[in-house]
Amino acid sequence: MAWKPSFTQGISCFKASRLDEALSHFTLALKHPGGDQQHVIYDSRAAVYEKLEMQKEALRDAKMVIKLAQDQWQGYARSARLFFLARRYDAALKMANMALERVKPTNTTRRAEILRLKNQILEARRAEEQRTKAAQNQIEKLPVELLGEIFRMVISSDVAELIGILRVCRYWRNVAWHAPLLWETLILTPKSPARKLSLWLKQSNGRIRELDIRAGVASNVDWPFQELKDIPWDKLRVCKTVAWDVAGFLEKQELVPHGLSSLETLEMAEERFSQRRASSALFPLLQTAGIRSLSFVRSTFSWTELSAHLTTLTTLRVENSGSYPGDFLRTLAANPGLETLIIQDASYYRPADATPVCLPHLKHLEFWGSWAARLLEFITAPALEVLNIKGSQDALDTALSTLTAADSFTSLRQLAISSSPVSAAVIIRLLKHAPALTHLDLIYVSKGPNAVIEALAGPALVPSSPGKRHPPELAASARPDTEHVLCPALTHINLSASADVRTGPLVRLVRARLPLAPATSTTDDTSPRAAGQSDSEPAMVVDEPEPAPPRCARILGLTLDGCEQIEADWLPWFKQHVPAEVPSFVMHGIRDLNLATSEEQLDFYQLLAVPKDASASEIKTAYHRALLRFHPDKNRDSPHTSSESICISLIKEAYNTLSEPSRRKLYDSATRQRSAGTGPRPAQIVSLDEFEEVADNVREDEGVWQYQCRCGGKYRITGLDMEKGHHLVGCNSCSEVVWVGYELQCSDSEEG
Repeated sequence: MAWKPSFTQGISCFKASRLDEALSHFTLALKHPGGDQQHVIYDSRAAVYEKLEMQKEALRDAKMVIKLAQDQWQGYARSARLFFLARRYDAALKMANMALERVKPTNTTRRAEILRLKNQILEARRAEEQRTKAAQNQIEKLPVELLGEIFRMVISSDVAELIGILRVCRYWRNVAWHAPLLWETLILTPKSPARKLSLWLKQSNGRIRELDIRAGVASNVDWPFQELKDIPWDKLRVCKTVAWDVAGFLEKQELVPHGLSSLETLEMAEERFSQRRASSALFPLLQTAGIRSLSFVRSTFSWTELSAHLTTLTTLRVENSGSYPGDFLRTLAANPGLETLIIQDASYYRPADATPVCLPHLKHLEFWGSWAARLLEFITAPALEVLNIKGSQDALDTALSTLTAADSFTSLRQLAISSSPVSAAVIIRLLKHAPALTHLDLIYVSKGPNAVIEALAGPALVPSSPGKRHPPELAASARPDTEHVLCPALTHINLSASADVRTGPLVRLVRARLPLAPATSTTDDTSPRAAGQSDSEPAMVVDEPEPAPPRCARILGLTLDGCEQIEADWLPWFKQHVPAEVPSFVMHGIRDLNLATSEEQLDFYQLLAVPKDASASEIKTAYHRALLRFHPDKNRDSPHTSSESICISLIKEAYNTLSEPSRRKLYDSATRQRSAGTGPRPAQIVSLDEFEEVADNVREDEGVWQYQCRCGGKYRITGLDMEKGHHLVGCNSCSEVVWVGYELQCSDSEEG
């Protein structure tokens, strides 16, 4: 029994918690035959391993115990504990049951321990099952067809979402990868277009229904790719191309006339203006398809062919096509089902006397360009909801009067007029026939917007003597009545760059459309006095009527960018009474460029008494000092007259402007330009390289260059202008000016 001394020493060390020594003694004991006690030595060493958290080694020794003594419970009980610690609950439960079978009934202590262990195993397994169930992807239980339809709904608004679906998990990727319906929309970009085309054809099983060829793809050296012929063109529903004539391609592939028989939407565009005409096979193809939506952007086509072949259009958009619109009205007459019509073209076109065209289904109408006014005179649209006119050179009075007389504005919700001459009387007459109007934009309209706001505001509130109250009937009469108020549903107004807009009418408009308050005697002392009203004049005292349902909508959006006659004192009041929607209240032109007090431009640096190079900390200190100096609660007994007092809101505005670096930079730049008095301020600097040289029959010898304005108009400069050294060029549709950069090349004689 050579093993026994080492075994005995191992037991002593184990009891003394000297586990490393015990492990060495038990290992030494196992080198000698242990006879029928060999399993005891392995079990003892397994106990040491268990204490040392060496579960793998402990399980190996427990397995030897079971092998050497299959009828003993020790090896099974230890294995159950080790499997339990390893969270292998099924194996632990099996070992616990086998240990219970081998424990003698008289050994109640060991039996109770094993039963306790078994209960712990069962409880842990139930908890694990609950966690697994809670963490289980429930969507995996859905039928694959239903999950594929959900994915299709997700990518319907943005095809790029398909990439996100593929990256969620392996199951989603597997479903999406084998769902051809998700691969019906193909967008080709300059990045690996040929590879993407092959992949999409394979994954969709050749069922491409929407094709979008982005800018730059057609310039690929291998374009058009051979795989394009594998697209089922007769099943294509949507086709969008840039710098590529799809009809010419189909004609070469001998797919005419049935190549686009299912097409519903076609959008053709050029990266820049091009004289390349659409193929002669295009409109016969579209006629066969019964196309509903057609768009040309900087693409040249024939209005005559369009009017001769297409009669099913519901949407037509033409932007800077360069095509003479001689048969434009004939096109409209041939397509009475039009619902959306967008024409953005600066070319001058004045149609001869023609029969007016009625478009009973037209809801959205946009005319950008010099020919808008004349064309509108020949169109009636009783269902019109959106009207946007921009950059018309001729007055809109006759056109809008014609539409008003034809009751085209009873359903109008949005009206936008920009950079177009129109009289206030015509707009007011139009508004009387537009009870559903919610959005009104009068942008870059120099004369008339103030009168329009006056009409929308209704009657002015009745001033009173100090302390005198008006009866509720008179106070209520100061508010608009829906039977007489213009546009009771109006919620958003944009008057950007409208020079004649003033504070008073706007205040009355916003105030008249505020929700009715409970009956109280109020004095509007919190509002600044309007321009021209002295401090000696009485404030308004009215008895507000009892609460009642609102008679007209509240103004939710007010944009006054560049309206220089709006008084800065009223900024806080407007911000308080126009709800904080986006955009709720915008007055960049006033805040950043033209804050005025009386007749002089306000100097924020002088207001805060700091130098122009003051640091942020100096500006903050000066701001608090100015608040203390001019705050009314601190200066009730001050001898300063009212003309010397400064509005606290201006001090806050000065601090907000000078404390923010970007706004301070804009303010300093605007101040320098005002003091320099150098004329109109250019909106941007544009190199002549960005201008496009155009043919001009009148100025063939000079040369003419033009550049697209954001309003849809053109900046034009001639060679003679450059010889004279002219750099400032104005838009032919709006009031914006750009500075054109160029350098003249002088001859040797000129240099001498």
